[in-house]
Amino acid sequence: MLKPLAGYVLIEPAPKETKTASGIHLPDSADEKPQEGKVLSCGDDLVEEGKTIKCPVKTGDKVVIEETRPLSKEKRWRIISKV
Repeated sequence: MLKPLAGYVLIEPAPKETKTASGIHLPDSADEKPQEGKVLSCGDDLVEEGKTIKCPVKTGDKVVIEETRPLSKEKRWRIISKV
């Protein structure tokens, strides 16, 4: 498993919904920018100006993320700064 550097979190975005609860199919142009994802791993605690900043999330947590460029073509992983 990939381990991000200190101060970063590795996230796997949740699959995009293609239809609403009422059964309406959504076109690709209806994508929303904020997305949900699952935390795959956290980097080590960050030390900044002598203070230790712990990772605010744990592996397996669901989080809301902004749309970013994929880290890999096969998986849609994201590396996000946690600070």
